[in-house]
Amino acid sequence: MMLERGNPQPLVRAYFALNYQVRQCEQYAESLRAVPEVKLCYTISGETDMPVYVGAASM
Repeated sequence: MMLERGNPQPLVRAYFALNYQVRQCEQYAESLRAVPEVKLCYTISGETDMPVYVGAASM
């Protein structure tokens, strides 16, 4: 998705899903905090363990 020029929002945004079996969600969250493009992540119950929202100026 592209936004208007001058808009401070990222030009590339996406959600992706993490599924894990061994590590705990806290370990993934700790690793994701180091990535500035990661804007949001949260844990849920069900088939997907952690949806992650990222935003960047380009791919």
